[in-house]
Amino acid sequence: MARAGVERMALFARQHHKRNGEGSVLALKSRFPQRIYMGTPKPFSERGDLSDGFLDQTNTYLRDQRYQFIGELLFAHADKAHGEQTLEGERYVAPGGKNVQRLISAVEQRHVPVMLHWEVYDWDRDWSAFHALYARSLP
Repeated sequence: MARAGVERMALFARQHHKRNGEGSVLALKSRFPQRIYMGTPKPFSERGDLSDGFLDQTNTYLRDQRYQFIGELLFAHADKAHGEQTLEGERYVAPGGKNVQRLISAVEQRHVPVMLHWEVYDWDRDWSAFHALYARSLP
């Protein structure tokens, strides 16, 4: 990182049932504590709304000083040829979901950054809900 002129890096792991990316990122964070900003692990299984389990787990992560931001909230992600194929053609979490709102409220109280993943496939479906979500954080 130093040779490349990179002072800090934001990293998070993808939760995976067969791999331990989180352990690798935690090891890197412990090795370079001042250079690595660590985000909560990203799940790839949420649909419709964030699950109660995801909400509880993410809030638990945020009480741990090692985690400094929400690694990625995956709202809309199209099916890829090499991955899961869904009937709808995408994985989708509604930005106005009850648990999404609960998580954003918790994040607002803690003042931590959140990385959102929104692939724009259906502007008419999504824009008003994302606009409302983004407007929450304006002063």
